[in-house]
Amino acid sequence: MKKKISLIVTALFCLSLFISPVYAATKDELQQQKDDASAKKEAAQYQVDMTQNTIEGIQTEISKANAEIDRINGQISTLDGQINDLTANLERTTAELEAAEEKQAKQEEELKERVRVMYMYGNEGYMQVLFSATDFADFIAKADMMKSIVQADKDCATALEKTRAEVEEKKETIETNKAQVEQAKADQETALQSQQSVKAQKDELLAKNQQVVQQYQAEVNKQDEILKQADAELAVIAQQEAEALAAQRAQEEAEREQAAQNGSGGSGSDADSGSSSGGNVVVSSGFMWPLPGNYTITSWFGYRPASDTNGIGSTNHGGMDIAASTGTPIHAPAGGYVTKASWYGGYGNCIMVAMDNGDTLLFGHLSGYNVSYGQRVNQGDIIGYVGSTGNSTGPHLHLSYFANNVTPVDPWDYIYY
Repeated sequence: MKKKISLIVTALFCLSLFISPVYAATKDELQQQKDDASAKKEAAQYQVDMTQNTIEGIQTEISKANAEIDRINGQISTLDGQINDLTANLERTTAELEAAEEKQAKQEEELKERVRVMYMYGNEGYMQVLFSATDFADFIAKADMMKSIVQADKDCATALEKTRAEVEEKKETIETNKAQVEQAKADQETALQSQQSVKAQKDELLAKNQQVVQQYQAEVNKQDEILKQADAELAVIAQQEAEALAAQRAQEEAEREQAAQNGSGGSGSDADSGSSSGGNVVVSSGFMWPLPGNYTITSWFGYRPASDTNGIGSTNHGGMDIAASTGTPIHAPAGGYVTKASWYGGYGNCIMVAMDNGDTLLFGHLSGYNVSYGQRVNQGDIIGYVGSTGNSTGPHLHLSYFANNVTPVDPWDYIYY
């Protein structure tokens, strides 16, 4: 009966090898694609961040230009009010000057008439007035009256001339003030045009930088898609390898059972790769914490700013980083088969375990291995040691979780303490 089982398992194993799909890219080629895409993405993201900083500076300058434009418009409005007041004042003064000139002209006409009469009658007119006096007292009175008339005409003419001169001076002062205010307004309008020109240039520069951001962001998104596609293909390959290893292990187990039945004296099952972690517990999700006693998460799953990567890691973090010193033992959170135990691009020394639940774990930046490709590991076994190989700035464990061996998800949803 066991012999039949062995034959069936062997047949299934061979069948799995034949029906497994063949991918155009190998694991190394896919990893190279990821490395290239990550580098391009980092370069594009850097440009996005730098250009965004430039945009913020331009927006600040535009705000300043808008504030200056508002200030200048306020000045122009104030000057317009002053010009309106001066214009009204000038119109009133002009009317006063016209009235004074008209009155002066009338008085001059009366004086001219009086002079004409005096010319026609000479001194006889004055003599007639004087000799028409009835007595000496009347003569003196008429002489004083004639003197007063002449002096009154003279005083009136002098006052009118003074008034006309004052009004003329007032008009000239208003005209000068108005010209100065109009010049100030013209200067402000020139300054306004200058500020509007500056703002227009800043607006144009802002639009160009926003276009640059869009272009580089499109490149970031493009490289993200490449990374996702490469991860998906790598996960499928890992799934196939895990299935092939499972079939191989099943065949080996069947062969050992057959050998034991035949009395071949087999050496028994493979030894564990390491001892279980004392004191480490299985949480409700069914997993164990890989680094007992080390619980500091230095970088979580998902987006992180470029400033947090020190120019090495990705801004789209595909796992979580756990701080620990070099050489700290790493325990398997769950049982499964080792599908990788070798250098893996930016992950440096890397171990991948295809777990029994159909998902895959990745352990990166290791200093050393305690397992090998194809080996079965049990929950709690020591599989490797913390290090700082690959793209790393210091000793830590990078832990990634691939649901269904394809989709990178947050490890904290499954593995926690």
